[in-house]
Amino acid sequence: MRNIVVVEVASTGVNFIQDIINRNYNPVVLRLNVDEVTEENKEYNRMVDEYANSIDADFETIYEKDSYEETLEMVRGYDPLLVIPASEKGVILATRLADDLNLLGNPYKNIDYLTLKDKMQEKIAESGLRHIKGQVITSVEQAIEYYDSEGLEEVVVKPVYSSGSVGMRICLNRQELIEHLTEQFKRVNLYGDELKEFVVQERIKGDEYIVNTVSCNGVHRVTTIWKYHNVSSSDGTYIYDYMETINDLGLGEADIVEYAYNVADALGIQYGSVHEEFMVDDNGPVLIEVNCRPMGGNMPIKFLDLISGQHETDSILDSYLNPENFEFECRRGYKLYEHGAIKFFIVPREIAARSSPIAKISNNMKSHFKTTEISFDTIKRFVKTQDLETIGGTVYLCHTDGYAVLKENIHNLILI
Repeated sequence: MRNIVVVEVASTGVNFIQDIINRNYNPVVLRLNVDEVTEENKEYNRMVDEYANSIDADFETIYEKDSYEETLEMVRGYDPLLVIPASEKGVILATRLADDLNLLGNPYKNIDYLTLKDKMQEKIAESGLRHIKGQVITSVEQAIEYYDSEGLEEVVVKPVYSSGSVGMRICLNRQELIEHLTEQFKRVNLYGDELKEFVVQERIKGDEYIVNTVSCNGVHRVTTIWKYHNVSSSDGTYIYDYMETINDLGLGEADIVEYAYNVADALGIQYGSVHEEFMVDDNGPVLIEVNCRPMGGNMPIKFLDLISGQHETDSILDSYLNPENFEFECRRGYKLYEHGAIKFFIVPREIAARSSPIAKISNNMKSHFKTTEISFDTIKRFVKTQDLETIGGTVYLCHTDGYAVLKENIHNLILI
C-alpha cells in the first residue's frame, strides 16, 4: 500500500487522513519540529496535538529532523506517492519535499509567491493583474516614512508571514498605525515566531470573498465561494462576524472566479488547493492573499458534503490522484446543493465565565448543523476577540433554504 505524507495536520486538513484511507492508501503524518521554548510554541504544539487526537482513524506519525537533508531522507524512505500540506505551517516543507522527490506539486522556486504576502502581490503585478500597493517594513519608523511619503490615510497592516488574521489591523490614521505596530513588534505569530516584518498596504474598501480552488496540471476549478461579513469592535478593530456561501454565480462572481484563475496562473500553481481571499470594490476583485492549503475553520466532512457534494480535502486528492473525476467536476460547473454559513462568536472583552451561551444553541434551529464544543465545570477565562484565533466559538449552519440560514445567523446568534 503506497504512502501519502501529510505535513502538519490541523484544522480542516485533518479530513485528509480518512480520505486517504478511503482511497486505499496509507496516511503518514509529518509533524514539524517546533521547540517549546516559549509559551506560544507550547500552545501551538498543544493545538496540533488536539487536532491529531481528534482523528478517528489509524495513521503513522513521523517527526521533522534537525536538518532538512535528514528529513528528506527519512521521507524518501517511505517511498511516498504524494507529499501534501494540511495547514499553512506545512506548505513550505511539503512543497520542498515534493519538488526534491520529483512528485506532483508546485515548483519550490515559487515558494515566496505562495507564502509571503508582499511577494504574491509583486508577482501578480508583474503579470499585469490588479494588485494592492504596499511596502514591507521592519520598524515603526519605516512604516511612518512610507505612510507619509505615499500620502495614505487608512491602511492595512499585517505580518508578511502568518495566518488566521493574527496581527492584521485596519489603521484609520497615522497614530493608529504607530500604536498597532509598536505593540505588534513585541508579539509573536500563531507559530511562536517573532514578528519582525510587516507589510503596510493601502486599504481597499469593498466586500471580502473567499474562493477555494483545486488545480490539476495547471487547470483550475473552483470548489466553494464564501463571503465574509465583518463588524467593528469598540477599539476600531475589524473582526469577522460570519461567513456565508455564494451559491449562484452572477456576473460579479464570475469576474471573481476568472481573476482567481488568473492569480493561480501568475503564481505558477500546478496542483492541489489554493485558498484565495479577495476584496471586491467598484473596480472589481483584487487579491488580499493566497494560502496553498485547505480552507481553515475546522470544517466537518459532512457539512461540506451537504453544501457542495464533495468536501475540500477529497477534491484536493482528486486533483492529484483522479484527473478523470477532476475533469468531470470541471465540466459540471459550479453547483452548491445547500446554503452554508459559519458564525463566529465574538468576545467583546476579557471575561471570566461560568457558562457559555454557545453550549445552549438549540439543535431545533432549522439550519443548525453543529456548535463547537465549549463546556467547562469551573470558571473559564475568555480573551478579547482580536482575530480568528481568539473567537469564543463557532456555529455551523446549512440548509436548502438560504433565507433560513441568513435569518437564524443574524437574529438567533448573538455575541457573547
